[in-house]
Amino acid sequence: MPLHVARRVHKLPFHHVQNGLMPPAKHHMPFNKAHITEFGLKIMERDPNTKAVVSVRCQFCVFNGREELHPEKVRKRAKTDKIMSWQRTFRTDYYQKHLDSQHCTVWATYQLLSYDQKNVFFVDVKPFKETLPHHFDSRYTEPSLVFTIESPIVDVIISQMFFNPAEQDAPGQVRALKLFKQTLSDADMYEVAIKNRRQFQLCISQISRGNSFRQVVGNLTSIKDIIGPSGIGSVTVEVVSNYARQISAVSLQRLMIILRENKSIWAFSLANDASTHWGSSYLDNRIRFQLRGKLYDVHAIAIPMFEQHTGINMFRLVTRFLDIICPIWRQKLLGVASDGASVMTGEFQGVVTRIEKEIPHKVRSDRRMRRCANC
Repeated sequence: MPLHVARRVHKLPFHHVQNGLMPPAKHHMPFNKAHITEFGLKIMERDPNTKAVVSVRCQFCVFNGREELHPEKVRKRAKTDKIMSWQRTFRTDYYQKHLDSQHCTVWATYQLLSYDQKNVFFVDVKPFKETLPHHFDSRYTEPSLVFTIESPIVDVIISQMFFNPAEQDAPGQVRALKLFKQTLSDADMYEVAIKNRRQFQLCISQISRGNSFRQVVGNLTSIKDIIGPSGIGSVTVEVVSNYARQISAVSLQRLMIILRENKSIWAFSLANDASTHWGSSYLDNRIRFQLRGKLYDVHAIAIPMFEQHTGINMFRLVTRFLDIICPIWRQKLLGVASDGASVMTGEFQGVVTRIEKEIPHKVRSDRRMRRCANC
């Protein structure tokens, strides 16, 4: 008996071996013709004898090209333009996974159409490779990145907490707020549109590695000088600072959704640290929570401090921020840590003491914040 057959027999129940039975061959799911319209497919090959469908392809790949599921992330490999096809195994979960990851925008639109509209969706449409967008730089053809942000983040955190009270309605603040446009459908929501994806991704990647705005400009200018025109575009300190404001708002919106809408996060802890950088004072806030079995230590925000560094002023900054990011923080906060300064740990007027008084339950307080190695 050949070795590979012996191994298979060894794993079979005794009665199967005794009766000389072998496991059945792998079953191939037959193609359902209704899926042509439901998932935007086209039959490409049939068995010459049985006429059974052998291969189908994705029409969205042909006529719309592939999209980016996470365009804010910098790709390590070039995006493929290969047309997706399936041979002999025709499972709906395979179709769904491909459409959600590669054609999320057009697929969402397609699902809202009627049966008759789906039947003519690809009629008289040129293949994507025959259109101008396929041959030009993606920064001119890819749709803008659009993020939706709730108004308190823009109106309070970005507009008020990030600016000195003396700078309210100043030209700098006015220019910064122009980055955020109120949506037409909901006055309580703002939109951020990023037109040059590649430039945005490179700038945010550089900022996340600790580079200053001037360093980001210098690094990207050097890249352009070496590799030539690359879709990066013109980068200035103002451009980078605008991206920093926009990604800050987007990140705060995501943190708000995580803490507010994820039912698995029933508690979190807070760490406060007052510091000074280049003559400017900040109140640094970190939030720690557990999500899907993993412990996260998130640098939530560094709040500029324009007033005296008293316990009451710091307490107001922290609670004002938490009231926006997680309105029910008083029910969820389980622990508070600080840098050990007297203004933080004072028995009567300290920030930690004031926060503890706001919480209806017992809170664990660590008067000396312990930082992890990668914080």
